[in-house]
Amino acid sequence: MIITQTPARYASAYRVAPIRFSAAEDELVELDIYDGAKNTILGRRRFKGALSHEANIANYARGLLNVAPTYSVRCTFAHPLNRVADLIVAAEETEVAVRLGAGIRTLYGWEKLSASPETRRIAPGESDEIALLPEGDPLQATATFRGSGERTLSIAAQEATEKLSAFCLKTDDLAGRIGLTGKELVERYDTLDIRIATGEEEILTQRYRLVPPSPDGVRLCWWNTYGQIDYYTMQAVAVDGFDTQKERIRTASGYRTTGSRRERRMTLVSDFEPRATMEWLAEIVSSPKVWIDRNRTPVRTDVLSSSVATHGTGLCRLTLEVRECETVTFQHE
Repeated sequence: MIITQTPARYASAYRVAPIRFSAAEDELVELDIYDGAKNTILGRRRFKGALSHEANIANYARGLLNVAPTYSVRCTFAHPLNRVADLIVAAEETEVAVRLGAGIRTLYGWEKLSASPETRRIAPGESDEIALLPEGDPLQATATFRGSGERTLSIAAQEATEKLSAFCLKTDDLAGRIGLTGKELVERYDTLDIRIATGEEEILTQRYRLVPPSPDGVRLCWWNTYGQIDYYTMQAVAVDGFDTQKERIRTASGYRTTGSRRERRMTLVSDFEPRATMEWLAEIVSSPKVWIDRNRTPVRTDVLSSSVATHGTGLCRLTLEVRECETVTFQHE
């Protein structure tokens, strides 16, 4: 048995990920799929009766993925857990290692792992992530503020690695490092550039427009199409309320409540955005996991809306109906 093709490194676990191999026509090939540490066998496939075979191993990788926001209180580089799946495919004395990603795209070194626009809004108290794949080089992150003057400071560094990395941006930490409150930050500066580099070579720069916090703003984060986490603040809550469900039985003395639970529902409205930004925000509707970033604690949220208008006569707004995944159970008879 000879393995002739494996999936590209960081190919999608949500597309076909084929292992192709050749064997004698009468040879029985038992293909074992393990986790990356080879501690657990995830599946076994048997093949016979052909000179070439193909096995799609994507389903085995999906069970190893668990994308979630990265927690941090300071600006730092982190290695997010469970956003890539490492597999070992073995048959007799032959084995190959396969690494698949949690998005629907193949990931490449040094690209920004997000479809977000070049300039985004961020307010004091908010967080963001910038994910990328280093290619064995160290990383440095610097922040440049522009407005009433210009100020640049080094904020984080990471040793040489090939691991998936995410720069965690915390605006409160940034403001504290330059001795300002959140209000003073947006009064003094208009824009913030986060520059990620290796040595003197710039890898990417994400620009933010600094804005005051929205009094009715709700910051969402979601599992994006690269298998990473993106953030966006919805500017208004158009509707906020509760939906209660009761289980009842009818007895000789009348109806009795045997169960009662309540879920919170909200209708959120974005700012007016251009088409490119709306196409990025459309990922929220398709995403398998969405959270409300509430007081640095992500709350799982179910998006009920199923459509997004990305283009009209001008700027568009996104309206989302959402409900919190966790329900409140009440007392009952």
